[in-house]
Amino acid sequence: MTAHVKAGLAPPLEHDPTFGAFITSQIRTLPDWLQPGMQFRDITPLLQNPRTLRVLIDAFVYR
Repeated sequence: MTAHVKAGLAPPLEHDPTFGAFITSQIRTLPDWLQPGMQFRDITPLLQNPRTLRVLIDAFVYR
């Protein structure tokens, strides 16, 4: 049994191709915010959804 499983953490997420897609799908893009032609990336949805926040925290802890 590996250390991350013993600690109750998620498996290595950086090797999962769906991980990046899942996190990216949760980031909201606001076009033309501040100035026309600029895009603002809002990470608030990452923090508002408990499941997404758990996945993100597991990724930070595992790294």
